[in-house]
Amino acid sequence: ANPEEETARRWFAAMVDAIAREAPLVRVIEREIPFARELPMLRKLEKQLLAIASNSADGITRVTGRRYSPETVYLMATLARAAVLQIATDCPPGLDRERLIDELAALFTAQFLA
Repeated sequence: ANPEEETARRWFAAMVDAIAREAPLVRVIEREIPFARELPMLRKLEKQLLAIASNSADGITRVTGRRYSPETVYLMATLARAAVLQIATDCPPGLDRERLIDELAALFTAQFLA
């Protein structure tokens, strides 16, 4: 893996690990609490994740010259959030968690650095 992909991998792995430690609670919040996304804590988290994605896109633009629309940044943050939550809380039997994280990092670096 190249340095950018390894950095993305470490970032995704850290998020998966943090969520996995609280997987039972996250499952309840995600599946059982109506309007859970409206909770101030979760709204703040989503804003922070979008800010991280936007800052990352800005950094990549400075290095590569490639610009990303706000819509692309939003989609990438949303896709990353969904993938990380799935891997952390519901990794399907027969799929390797570490390999999923590797693939996620590869997909994102291919999209942002291609």
